[in-house]
Formats: sequence, structure tokens, C-alpha cells
Amino acid sequence: MKRIKIGVLGAGQMGSIHGRLIRQLKDSFELVGVYDVLHDRALQFSEAFDIPAFDSPEGLFDASEAVDIAASTPAHFQLAMQAMDLGKHCFIEKPLTATAHESQQLMEVANRTDLVLMVGHVERFNPAFIAARDQMKRPKLIEAVRLTGPGSRGLDVPVVMDMMIHDLDLILSLHSKEVTQVRAFGQQVFTDFHDTVFAELTFEDGVVARLTASRAHHRKTRLLSWYQAKETIEIDMLEKKAWSQVWSSNGSSETRPFYVHPNNAILEEFRCFAQSILENTPPPVTAAHGFRNVAMAQRIVEALQH
Repeated sequence: MKRIKIGVLGAGQMGSIHGRLIRQLKDSFELVGVYDVLHDRALQFSEAFDIPAFDSPEGLFDASEAVDIAASTPAHFQLAMQAMDLGKHCFIEKPLTATAHESQQLMEVANRTDLVLMVGHVERFNPAFIAARDQMKRPKLIEAVRLTGPGSRGLDVPVVMDMMIHDLDLILSLHSKEVTQVRAFGQQVFTDFHDTVFAELTFEDGVVARLTASRAHHRKTRLLSWYQAKETIEIDMLEKKAWSQVWSSNGSSETRPFYVHPNNAILEEFRCFAQSILENTPPPVTAAHGFRNVAMAQRIVEALQH
């Protein structure tokens, strides 16, 4: 089988995780190099994976057929545009770009070429979500809570773009109705952006989704609750568990756990990326999905200003 020559743009924590997992897909990918604006960091990556560290993105593009863009969010747009102009397939860590306008431009380029552009919304590949998603149908109410403590990643964007966008992607992938109203409030804690945000989305069919995201919390939580007729579906994406609470007319209920087949979600992302390139098929998370998520996240950020 043909192996795809792939380079990594961004040698930080996420790029290193990607590099290690790409290496595991030896039948699909050949890891050919790395580029980072911090050359010392690129050299450390180079030594760890025994691959060249390039002095410029262009050098890496010349050596690659595809690129993994794991650089900071503000750099996504320019790097992806350069890569696609040179005919390179792109895997772009979420969010697709920093703004909806940039995401739309990338989507338009992807739509008019045969290039694969896949967005790294990893929770789509979470085994607990996969186990329950086919049973999540006509919601009456949706709740998502995603909490963590301060860290070094994602601080270049609001928490909506860094964390809440995971849950936006899941919700919008399952419930495709138009969002007619967005309400939000939040608090700055240790960055110049909102670090804790509560958002409420109202869909055209009356369904309400309530989302909470915080990177200033004392514990980690990733919960998605899906309320539908006589049933509540709960997904704990941190613990990789999912269950259904089925309610009877007398108020009693029965808990039914879903069977969760374990996987490595990031590994599955890259497996799908390779398959899309080799078979010339759309990836599971397209540029259109990435644009939709960024556009909704931007609406929430704008609502915070009011």
C-alpha cells in the first residue's frame, strides 16, 4: 500500500502527540519532517522522531504530500492556505481557524479542489460518544459541561474556541436545525479572554442547548446530557462511559449502560484522514463542519460582548 508523506507543523504538546500516533500508522503514513516557529522546539521533536527539522514551512511542504497543522490557532489559516495552494492535504487541529471568515475561505478552497481537509474535532471519535450517538434522536433539551484547570494550551483563544467548541461540534452534528437565538455570559479569570462561559442556544424547533465551559475549575469534567421522550442519555467523555435512563409513566426508571468499545480517538482521526486521502472520499469532519462550528463559537463570543 502507498504510504502518505506527512509533515507536522507545530512541535508543541499537541504536535508531539500527533507525531507519536502518526508513527503508529506505519502502513498509511511516512513522517517526513517538522516545522515550528520555535526552532529549538522543532529540533527536540526532530531528535525524538529522528526526522528533519525544517527552517521554513515551504521546506516542509516540498517534502510532504499532506500536513498536520498543530500550530497555534491564529496560524492555522495562513499555513493551511499555503499548503493547499501547493496541493497538500491538510489535517487541522480544532478550531479550524480563529474566525468564521477565515474558515469560510478554507472551506471554499477545499470545495473546489480534490484535496482532503479534515478538522481535528477529536470528541467525534470518543468511544463513549460513538456508542450512544445512534440513539440520540429528537432532543427536548441538551446540556454540556466541560471543565478543567489552568494549563498552557489553548490560551491564545477564548475558552469558547478552545473547549466549548468540542460540544458545539457534537451537538450540531446531531441536531441540524437552525439556531435562532444565542445568549451567553462569562468571566475573565487569568487571560484577556473569557475563561468561564455559559451559553444557551435556542433552535428553530424550540430545543434548547445549555453549554458550560471553564478552564478555571478545580476538577476535570466532560459530560453531555441528551433529554428526549421518556429517556435521558448521558455521556461521560472523560471516563469513556455512556448510559441511558429510561423513564416510565409512574416516574420509575431503568439505567441501561451502552457497550463502549475502547479506542484511541486521535489515532482513529488519523486513520480516517489517511483513508480519505487514499480513497478520495470526504473525511468524517469536513471543512464545512469546521466552518459551522467556528461560526457558532463566534456568535457566542459576540453575545458575550453584549
